[in-house]
Amino acid sequence: MKKSIQTIVFVLGFVFSLSASNNPAEKVTIIDATFATVSMDMAVSSFFTSADYNEKSSSFEFRSNSDISFVQIYNEAGDMEFQLPVMASKVKIKKNFFSSGNYRLGFIIKGNTNVLYTDLKVN
Repeated sequence: MKKSIQTIVFVLGFVFSLSASNNPAEKVTIIDATFATVSMDMAVSSFFTSADYNEKSSSFEFRSNSDISFVQIYNEAGDMEFQLPVMASKVKIKKNFFSSGNYRLGFIIKGNTNVLYTDLKVN
């Protein structure tokens, strides 16, 4: 009985140590403008073929190989402020949608149930 308890404690300790050593997803900056930065998990950053801030049109521009159905804009509290229909592989989001703060942009890909998220920090 004592040996069984020791084995269980050892296994549980091993499992907890493995889960504690998992690193959170590494972030990569995909847009670095003077007033804002956009970052996302490195593992999914290749979804966008390009991401940039266009000074001329004052907009964030995202392009992908897949059609984007919607973009969801979440505020710092996690509340959805907008859901914009896109239905194209290129998205432009005007700067005037955002005041200073932290936002989350959710890209819903056509034919896919997963949402790809980016983090937007506006100074």
